[in-house]
Amino acid sequence: MKATLGFWLLSLAALTSSACYREMSIPVKADFSIKATNDNFTPPASIQFTNLTTGADAYQWTFPGGTPGTSTDKTPAPIRYTTAGSYTVKLVVSNVDGEQGTKELTLKIGDKLVPAFQAEVVGNLYPPATINIKNRSLGGDRVVWTFDGGSPATSTDANPSVTFATPGPHKVSLQLFYGSFAQQKDTTIVVAPDLAPAFTYQLSPEDYDEEAPLTLTTQNQTVGGTSYTWSVEGGTVASPTAKETAITFAKEGTYTIKLDAGNTKKNQSVSRTIVVKPNRNLYTLTDVKLGINAAQKTIGSFLSTSQNRVFKADEVLTAKDGASIDVVFFGLNPSFTYNRFVSPTDAGNLTFDDIPGAQAVRFVNLLENCQTCSTITATQFEQMTDDTWLRTLPIPEQGETVGFSNKQVPRFVLFQTQQGRKGIIQISRFVEAGESSYVLCSVKVMKETR
Repeated sequence: MKATLGFWLLSLAALTSSACYREMSIPVKADFSIKATNDNFTPPASIQFTNLTTGADAYQWTFPGGTPGTSTDKTPAPIRYTTAGSYTVKLVVSNVDGEQGTKELTLKIGDKLVPAFQAEVVGNLYPPATINIKNRSLGGDRVVWTFDGGSPATSTDANPSVTFATPGPHKVSLQLFYGSFAQQKDTTIVVAPDLAPAFTYQLSPEDYDEEAPLTLTTQNQTVGGTSYTWSVEGGTVASPTAKETAITFAKEGTYTIKLDAGNTKKNQSVSRTIVVKPNRNLYTLTDVKLGINAAQKTIGSFLSTSQNRVFKADEVLTAKDGASIDVVFFGLNPSFTYNRFVSPTDAGNLTFDDIPGAQAVRFVNLLENCQTCSTITATQFEQMTDDTWLRTLPIPEQGETVGFSNKQVPRFVLFQTQQGRKGIIQISRFVEAGESSYVLCSVKVMKETR
């Protein structure tokens, strides 16, 4: 009886043990996520598929339009897409129990982002400058504009307008988005300087003494201007609406020159005052250096009293310049043993080149030898403020060609031009400096014959 009971107990245990080792099927759930490198879902896009499947040990990926097109890796390497479009990505998974699962996702690859735009200036670039932006981009689903120093500062309109109120460079940036990925295009708008009228003037060479009648030429230094109007009460403006013009004043007085400048957006004016002195009909030149023969190219030996200018021998002279030269100095050597002033028409007979357009001038180099000439002292010369003394000054018809040395200082030399203008030269110093030796002079001469 005991043996039988033991047999049945053993059999029951064996049956129980067999039931515990019976296999159960493991369920499968296919799942995966998608992420683009740099969030870029535009060509060329690199897409990473992360496998989130549970319960599987075999995987079959299908990537239409991608490279590679399939994979059996659990987590495949990034798949490259080079063409825009919608693609259904499929993952089929299974395990040893025969369980299977499938998941499909639609992957959308957008068009390649090509940001581009055109900036069209409304009117001109003087401030405030308005710019109309024309979007010429390819691809993308939205835009963000940034305008450095502009109004507005940003915009999401497809074709915005912006105004820049301050001169200088302003950066315009376009961000073209597809999803969260963006490509950027920049350009710079340079707004022109703001309107700032300004001018100076230059006297004509003959009017360096600032006496009436006087002619000057304006020098327009306006910034940001496109139109101009010149005016002056009491003066004659040659070209009132030109950028620069000549203005003549017939009489002495104080005058205000006014420039009105504009650029279609703004108008501003600026004025300058000029004092025209009474006409004394006398040019006064001081500290004039005239070189000896050896210094004719470095210091110069030709003097134009009407231009208050010394010409050097190697300068290219026009006929107009040559005609204005009325004094030629010849100094034989640095010791000043022989010197004289000669007519410009005789320059070529000495050591100088011929002067184009030269006028005849007669000189009295030795005033002490001229019986018909008036004498003059340094004090009288200094006090000469008009042409009264010169008007009655007798100068011999032939002049004379005798030279002088440096023994007498000051030395006075008389001259009369071809037009009848009379003058007097005062030599105050003979400066011995080798081949750069020169005489230091002052000159007083009539501006015109009276």
